[in-house]
Amino acid sequence: MAYPFAMAIYFSLSDYWVGSPGKFTGLQNFRDILGNEIFQRTVYNSFVFTSIAVAFKTVLGIWLAMLLFRSFRFKRLIRGAVLLPWVIPTALSTLAWVWMFDSLYSVVNWTAIRLGIMSPPGPNWLGMPNYAMTAVIAVNVWRGLPFFAIIVLAGLVSIPREYYEAAAVDGAGSWGRFTSSLRSPTRSASTEATSVRARPSRSSSSRCWPPSCSSSSATSGRNEVDVGVRSRGARIRSAAFGYANVIPFICFALFPFYYMVITSLKNDAELYDLKAVPFLIQTGVITDHYRYLLAKTEFLTWMKNSFIISVVSTSVSLVVSILAGYSLARLRFRGVNAFGTAVFITYLVPPTLLFLPLSQVVVWLGISDTIWALIVTYPTFLVPFSTWLLMGYFRTIPKEVEECALVDGASRMQTLIRVVLPMAVPGVVCAALFGFTLTWNEFTYALTFISQSANKTAVVGVTADLIRGDIYYWGSLMAGAILASLPIVVIYVFFLDYYVSGLTAGAVKG
Repeated sequence: MAYPFAMAIYFSLSDYWVGSPGKFTGLQNFRDILGNEIFQRTVYNSFVFTSIAVAFKTVLGIWLAMLLFRSFRFKRLIRGAVLLPWVIPTALSTLAWVWMFDSLYSVVNWTAIRLGIMSPPGPNWLGMPNYAMTAVIAVNVWRGLPFFAIIVLAGLVSIPREYYEAAAVDGAGSWGRFTSSLRSPTRSASTEATSVRARPSRSSSSRCWPPSCSSSSATSGRNEVDVGVRSRGARIRSAAFGYANVIPFICFALFPFYYMVITSLKNDAELYDLKAVPFLIQTGVITDHYRYLLAKTEFLTWMKNSFIISVVSTSVSLVVSILAGYSLARLRFRGVNAFGTAVFITYLVPPTLLFLPLSQVVVWLGISDTIWALIVTYPTFLVPFSTWLLMGYFRTIPKEVEECALVDGASRMQTLIRVVLPMAVPGVVCAALFGFTLTWNEFTYALTFISQSANKTAVVGVTADLIRGDIYYWGSLMAGAILASLPIVVIYVFFLDYYVSGLTAGAVKG
């Protein structure tokens, strides 16, 4: 991990070219790039894009986390649906958005025109700067909102339930309970005592709720009935409020997938018919796009490559992360805190900054244009985050359990394998899911290091083979996006609870 980062710094201080060793130039490259108008414009665009997108994800993410934290039916199904945009490969889901924002066949324009919001033919979303910025922000919010909400949800779950109950007894609403949870969890004894005394008790007829009620048994009984009625009514209103608020999030999350499915099952004539309703299939369902994908491309080979690369890279990264995370969480040596922070900061380095140094490593190892090029390079971004996540999870395990094993004669490695890991299964599964998702969805390295079609991954193969110049095979592209996303979706269906549980302990405690 350190070598590619160090090489990137060296390249920035030299006039290195591919195939030439270059010479040291100091800060000249930085002076040149800072004076470049295009670079200045891109920095400004990045700042605007990031600021607006983060603001939306923060507000909507907190609100969505509060909704997911509520108790209602189908919570697990709703959590899975909301998390889908983050799970699906970015390059493939982006294709759906490109099709939705198409200048001629845009479903966004079609809907807005029918609702009277826009006049025909509607804007060219990806061809006009301001509209393009709006579109990119919308896609980024759609993509990043689920993960942001899950992280906030993990923080909410980690807060003792008593604090929420105390705030509710004090008359706080949903937002009030949330803001009170952000404050220091240490509350005065008098406040806690007041909150406890304020709760109705079924074991004592001398206590009643609300406090102003009479102590007589008849009045107490009537008040208990009234409270029960109000409680049932409050629960119904609360459930209706929750569903009414969470449904727009579900629609926002799932509509691109619905549109991908619809597009993959339409014939080309209907796809490009401006008079057709884009939400429906009016001329019959077809499977021609799927047959073309499976028969005319190497899609099955790409899927096999993706599976091999993801399994091997994730396994190697998981082993390294377990050892590193446990060492940073339990062992005490000089610089342990600084090293833990450095590991996580490494994850924040953009992959595009490291692909040039990594390409040198790939050439030196003689694995260019093979799947091993990806297996070797993927751990550079998998290990840092997985280590940070597992480090936080290991810290939640009581030290006394390990100390007992060590006293009984177990070595540190035996303690890790036989005692710690069985207790850290949710964290390990979460790290494995995270690593598998990143490797399966990765696009930049797979596009840069692989050129032979037989060695491509599914994400790169679908986009490279079904986009030829300015010709997009939309039906087959959507079919490929759906099939390439299925393995990730199936895995998350089975391990969603482990994923949320692992983030709850690891992301918060780390």
